[in-house]
Amino acid sequence: MTVTVAEIKELKDYFVTTYHANRIKEQELDNKYIQDTFEVPFLKTGVGVVRTGKGYRMVSAPAEHIITSNPQVFRDYKGNADAYMRVAAEANRWLRLMLRMVPQPFKQHVKYLLGMGEAWIYVVHNNSFQKDDPNDMPVEFVLLDPLIVFGDRVERNGIPERLIINYQRIASTIHDSYPDWTWKNRKPGTKDTDKVPFVMYI
Repeated sequence: MTVTVAEIKELKDYFVTTYHANRIKEQELDNKYIQDTFEVPFLKTGVGVVRTGKGYRMVSAPAEHIITSNPQVFRDYKGNADAYMRVAAEANRWLRLMLRMVPQPFKQHVKYLLGMGEAWIYVVHNNSFQKDDPNDMPVEFVLLDPLIVFGDRVERNGIPERLIINYQRIASTIHDSYPDWTWKNRKPGTKDTDKVPFVMYI
């Protein structure tokens, strides 16, 4: 069924301001403890706050202990073993490339789970994929900050039927990803380096 732009905007407003409002409020509070920026209102005037960063270490330490130096994919096979081995070899090549990414997706995924209580991986086609380049993959794995992801309450096999991604994004990066995008409502004086509202409906 085709969804109109007006319906997407209405859904975004409902997800952001109503359905997920309490979740976002709680995650923002949790994030203050992780980043060690939480308020300490009970100290007397003149008493300084000592920021130890313990909250960040509590979230990061388990992720750092995950053994990710040599992740591997194995496949049980029936029939043509060669075909299964080729798939496993390709998956292992992807894993080696992902180990080079910054932040490293395996550890960052765990940090989001421990800090925010959830983690999202957006798998998108790599439009500039070069088949003969050993350092390229046909898809990209984008780890999204849970604070910008708003999922539908209706799920199928644990996957929301509808998803809204909502955040402020630098205008030039939008144009890089979507060359046909035109900045119709551009205000006078705004620059390509300015951030603009960005909404994605999935």
